[in-house]
Amino acid sequence: AGRPTVIAGHEDGTVTLHELPNLQILARNQSEHSCVVRAAVMVGGGSMAATGDDAGAVVLWQLPALTTLAKEPRAHARVTDLAAAALDGTSLLISAGDTFEKGYRNYDKQPVRAWALPELSLHSEIETETAVSNFLEVVSSPLGCIVVFQKGWGFAVKLVAADGTVKLIGARDSGWLSDLLVLREGDEPAIALLFETLDRKSVVEGK
Repeated sequence: AGRPTVIAGHEDGTVTLHELPNLQILARNQSEHSCVVRAAVMVGGGSMAATGDDAGAVVLWQLPALTTLAKEPRAHARVTDLAAAALDGTSLLISAGDTFEKGYRNYDKQPVRAWALPELSLHSEIETETAVSNFLEVVSSPLGCIVVFQKGWGFAVKLVAADGTVKLIGARDSGWLSDLLVLREGDEPAIALLFETLDRKSVVEGK
């Protein structure tokens, strides 16, 4: 008990749990994914893990046995990234991926979604239209769950509330996010975003 572990996904769909630092295999599962496992993340404080594959499936695992807790076979057309979050005592899984339209994969429409755990039920649609690069950062705050993702040459920052509502905090068509702070002005929490472009630094604040 208490051993540090890491989860790994493989090209043939195998998922393995390894003990650190020697990477000894503690558990292996070959039954849930049938193609490349593209993303993996520990969730629920390390008691669970999630993986996503090129067929769009997301699987939630119980650790350390690697038994299946839940599976969403069509979370996306293809899963490109996963991240863990916490919101008012609820564990969330944030996923990014491609969509299919008229039988073809649409790389210009890559939604970001939040899933409530351990049910793996859809909590909220964070982004639905713009192409999202394979980058997610999640910060828990008094305001809610802050999700940061790259959009083309720029970025967007959105706030997910406990009731599933999503609010845009800040976005830029160019530049990259270099820092994100959750501040308190008296009793009012605020978010400060420091972003950079090639010729300047700027600060955007939202509440």
